Amino acid sequence: MHLIKGVDCYTPEAIGVRDILVGGGKILGLSESIDPPRGVDCTVVDGAGLSATPGFIDGHVHIAGAGGDGGPDTRTPEVQPKALAEAGTTSCVGCLGTDGFTRTVGSVLMKAKSLRAQGLSSYCYTGSYQVPAPTVTGGVETDLCYLAEVIGVGEVAVSDHRSSSPTTIELLKLGKSAHVGGLLGGKAGIVHVHMGDGADPFRPLYDAVAAGDLPLTKFYPTHVNRNDHILEEAKVFGRHAAVDITVGAGPDEVQKAFGATAWDAVIALLQGGVPLDHITMSSDACGSLPVYDENGNFVSMQVAQPLVLLKTFQKIVRDGLLPAERALALVTANPARILQLSGKGRLAVGADADILLFGKEWDLSWVIANGVPWMRDGGLVRTGTFN
Repeated sequence: MHLIKGVDCYTPEAIGVRDILVGGGKILGLSESIDPPRGVDCTVVDGAGLSATPGFIDGHVHIAGAGGDGGPDTRTPEVQPKALAEAGTTSCVGCLGTDGFTRTVGSVLMKAKSLRAQGLSSYCYTGSYQVPAPTVTGGVETDLCYLAEVIGVGEVAVSDHRSSSPTTIELLKLGKSAHVGGLLGGKAGIVHVHMGDGADPFRPLYDAVAAGDLPLTKFYPTHVNRNDHILEEAKVFGRHAAVDITVGAGPDEVQKAFGATAWDAVIALLQGGVPLDHITMSSDACGSLPVYDENGNFVSMQVAQPLVLLKTFQKIVRDGLLPAERALALVTANPARILQLSGKGRLAVGADADILLFGKEWDLSWVIANGVPWMRDGGLVRTGTFN
């Protein structure tokens, strides 16, 4: 049990100085004054000068590795819990990417189970770039029903030279499968869509919705900042449904794979009339960020890291681009709501005890995941099985 005293709280809304009582993996108390419980082992943390926020939710991580676009030597390694913890990521959503052939949904599922067993919260998508979607049980619906970790299908590629060029009816049927599976399994049942560089990039999604009776909110596109024309189109799509910005290589590096930095994309979407509630950011961690020439030939690649999500948040608040509570929503409350992750994304009594403590300059000091400290006073105290 932990009692954090006198900490400036963001739920992610700013609510001022509070005490937070944590026990059994949950937030048990959140009020102006809480006394240490008697008769139990309780660690009291002095929160003076610190800010408490919900743990970050990274909604797009290649937890079992990805890549391979440039051949076998460009396959990327799977994520390690240590890398997530030092990024303040207490919850993540895993997915396959280009390679839905030699990599499997089963491997992503087992990696999600591994992260859970080590103390972090992890979910995953069934499917991959390709349509029909590869699955574990033989169907999107049954994966959503039977597998606790599976919350939707993705990342399904459209408007990309690596996609399987799904037809309108194929996308509609995939959306229907995700929808029905979500209803039966009590999940979001969302279709997470990889957006490529093609012209009129959102047209496949608009056509699928027009051909049936699914809402546009069933489709959740990512990489919407990969080039200028997609970002411009995302201003229209984002007024009606959620969009996800890919952080990319990092805030201190040239964004070779993306046309706009994450922070510029956030501001552009907001100025374009997209509600803050419709915007999220994710790292694409362990995914390759390939560069192709004008003929579609592989040139080079970078590998995205979990830490860039934290660094991007820090840049946004340190540079005054957004108030802290608005920047926090992009990586906490918004993805939790869109993906229907119960107990996540907020500081509230009864919520999961996923808590970050930051110093005055938004330097990460503490990471608590499901009530267990992973970082204390800026140093990792828990790293996972193989670190």
